[in-house]
Amino acid sequence: MTEPAWDELHPHTITVVTAVPGLPDDSGEATAGTPTPTVSPGWNVQPLTSSEQITDVETVTTTWRASGPLSPWIPATAQILWQGNPYRISGRPLHFTGGALDHTEITLIAWR
Repeated sequence: MTEPAWDELHPHTITVVTAVPGLPDDSGEATAGTPTPTVSPGWNVQPLTSSEQITDVETVTTTWRASGPLSPWIPATAQILWQGNPYRISGRPLHFTGGALDHTEITLIAWR
């Protein structure tokens, strides 16, 4: 049996948006950051869960697992754009190292 190519297993591209802190203000505090997008190909994104809460407002929360190239540069505070939709990272990105299968996994969360 032929193993699938990496591109077939990881066909998705995500965009990681991080904020680069601005220059300090007069009091020495960093000013608001400039959103900086970084395109990252080679990801596999799969659905994990979806839940609905109906109170005064209906809220639908969906989580996805994204697995891709080793990416220790992705902070937990980054916003992820995938297929035109914004996601937040739930928890910290997980980095697996030690050989041929080095990779990063992140849990994406979206709510509406």
